[in-house]
Amino acid sequence: MPALGEGVYQLFCPAPQPGTRGVAAMSLGGRGPPGAKAVARVTEKGYCVEIVVSTALAAGRKLGFDIAVDDADEVKDGQPARKAQVVYHGTANDFQDPSAYAVVVLGK
Repeated sequence: MPALGEGVYQLFCPAPQPGTRGVAAMSLGGRGPPGAKAVARVTEKGYCVEIVVSTALAAGRKLGFDIAVDDADEVKDGQPARKAQVVYHGTANDFQDPSAYAVVVLGK
């Protein structure tokens, strides 16, 4: 599976900002499928993010899937500074090499 190309998407969803109340729409970074959107809410123990992707993707289609959570709540030189990263099923190079992704099969 290529990291970039036709039909290949990478979505980046930053955590809600401290002090966010209720459910907030979030901007997705990366290259997502048309119509993809995200919402998030702060919980007592962190936050919950929901990402919605169009059901126009065909049932039975196989997708490479991974999720990474960055600890990047400090700023260095005006940019978030990552202290640590936890990855579900890939590697630290997910953005370049999706070969270790899990496979998700879309249902109806």
